[in-house]
Amino acid sequence: MILDDTALDKPYARKMALVTHHWSGKHQQVVQGIDLLTLIPCDFRVYDKPQGGKTKNENFQDMLKKAKERGFAPEYVLILKLIASFGWFFLTRLKRNRLVNPDGVGNRLISKLEIPQ
Repeated sequence: MILDDTALDKPYARKMALVTHHWSGKHQQVVQGIDLLTLIPCDFRVYDKPQGGKTKNENFQDMLKKAKERGFAPEYVLILKLIASFGWFFLTRLKRNRLVNPDGVGNRLISKLEIPQ
């Protein structure tokens, strides 16, 4: 399963429902648009915090819980914290400035750790 957060650009929308400001990885800046949260291949939500009251993270957690209720048992999922409580594994990319705590001793830059092949 893949969790995706996509900003659908709407640069000319002035009073269109669900259009707010979101970070766009494509443009590397905040853009005006609709934010679509997708759990591929089984769920999606249009993110609208002013109406729904939930954060993106809370929506993603709800989608993962629903996927588990539906009997999904993925080999890997692309999100971190909630996954371990389901007994699932996760896969993600980490930037070199990310702090990690692989051995429970304390946070360190991932770029300073020796990572085995």
